[in-house]
Amino acid sequence: MDLLLLPRLGDSLAGRMEVVELQPLTAAEQARQRGRFVDALLEGKLKPALATAGEPDTLGLAARVVMGGFPEAVRREPEHARAWHRQYLRAVLDRDVHDVARVRDTRELARLLKLLSLRTAQLLNVANLSNELDLRRETVEHYFAVCERLFLVRRLNAWHTNRATRLIKAPKVHLVDSGLAATLAGSTANDAIAQRERFGHLLETFVVQQLITQAGWTAPELEFSHYRDKDQVEVDLVINRGREVWGVEVKSAATVTPADGAGLRRLADQCGKYFRGGVVLHAGASTVKLAVENCLAVPLARLWDM
Repeated sequence: MDLLLLPRLGDSLAGRMEVVELQPLTAAEQARQRGRFVDALLEGKLKPALATAGEPDTLGLAARVVMGGFPEAVRREPEHARAWHRQYLRAVLDRDVHDVARVRDTRELARLLKLLSLRTAQLLNVANLSNELDLRRETVEHYFAVCERLFLVRRLNAWHTNRATRLIKAPKVHLVDSGLAATLAGSTANDAIAQRERFGHLLETFVVQQLITQAGWTAPELEFSHYRDKDQVEVDLVINRGREVWGVEVKSAATVTPADGAGLRRLADQCGKYFRGGVVLHAGASTVKLAVENCLAVPLARLWDM
């Protein structure tokens, strides 16, 4: 992804420059909304609200996820958007790779990105990637770092605390744009029904991108990670502001069960007095309280209609 270089206020063009990372458009930006979900979560402004009965728009949600947020892609029909994603990646590999690192063969980088698209929102396992690509582990680690510098992938580190002794420390990997991930993985909106597990990973990547980008507008001091322990209990996104902690879980289902708050409950136990609350984002239309204190089940649509 290209970078925009802007002079600091008061500096001449020959003076110091500030690097601004250009993120894909959020769903809120595409809907011409302010995108205040992160602020509402941190300020405790999300409240229970029952919606009128209606069928969840599963395919509409899926269409948002597989479209992603690159401006040139979102204004195209799905098949043309996928063609644009492929052309964009080809351009980045042909034009930008050698500006950031030595890469012997960009085709190997493309193969790595293909594998990562199939494993977006999953734990990063360099040894497995090395075996599947038939490349040295050091080479895979180097290529992954190149992809990070090109703003194609994001490493989401594991949350930790000195009191936690049973946590999985491996990071998760997310492609920066869910649309690019869907194109590389060969996923379409219909996979929301036909391949629910794969769509669930794409949806998680979509949500991570929405929240991190929204935070960049209004709360850039926030830190993001994921939680997972050896019991396989997890929270998809952990938000830290100093010692304060919030948790976000993502569900593609339109209904929420008591078991869906298990990760937030475990995170709350680990954080103690510093836990401020959390949400389970779901495909339904109602906002309801969960059994965990200060936690709600919230429609995914709040990401773009606030």
